[in-house]
Amino acid sequence: MAEPGLAPTPLNRMSTAEHVANTLREQLLERRFSPGSRLPEDEIAAAMRVSRNSVREGLQILAAEGLIQRSLHRGAVVSELDGEALEDVYQARRIVEVGSLRAGAPAPDGWVAGILAALAQMEAAAAAEDLPELLEADRRFHESIVAGASSERIRRFYRNLQTEIRLTRSWQDEREPSPVFVARHRDVAEAIQAGDLVAAERLLKDIIDAGEDRVRKSLATMPVTAGEGEDSG
Repeated sequence: MAEPGLAPTPLNRMSTAEHVANTLREQLLERRFSPGSRLPEDEIAAAMRVSRNSVREGLQILAAEGLIQRSLHRGAVVSELDGEALEDVYQARRIVEVGSLRAGAPAPDGWVAGILAALAQMEAAAAAEDLPELLEADRRFHESIVAGASSERIRRFYRNLQTEIRLTRSWQDEREPSPVFVARHRDVAEAIQAGDLVAAERLLKDIIDAGEDRVRKSLATMPVTAGEGEDSG
């Protein structure tokens, strides 16, 4: 009787599928696809010069992460958070960011440098009234905080949370004035530099709470588009 062992694994195909998933995830994070839009397998395969099987497997990875939905009639479509999912994502974000803040605080030197660099980028973008760059700097600021956990798995998980939030159509709508937005982040960075972990945690939670509140209010007033919710699979 043959010894039990691992089944053969198609390494090349799986690595290609992961590449497809990673590329599409980045494009979702950059909002190149709007919520509810289709992701046609044939067009993606042609653009990336990979097989449709690899694209299908890559989309399956994103579906497992909740970033897309698949249905029989529409294929793969970009997801959007509803109120319940929004609450869950922001709660996960609080836990990850605050936990990472606590983990990074005992050895802050290199960790704080990344936070300060992102803050400087935010200040420059605000001065130039460059909203896309400001939002990118905001993402880097919070990812720099998460770097305090020194965990690649936590970093990947947090990146997925950020992507889910940014898939919400209302995410780039009405925001705080840029000077207020930047000042909130500066206060967090200064508290970290001063070693005041209690203040840093409180200020960080305030930023996250304010972000959730803005998105939730915008979702509540957003009209439902024709066909929304159909064929969601």
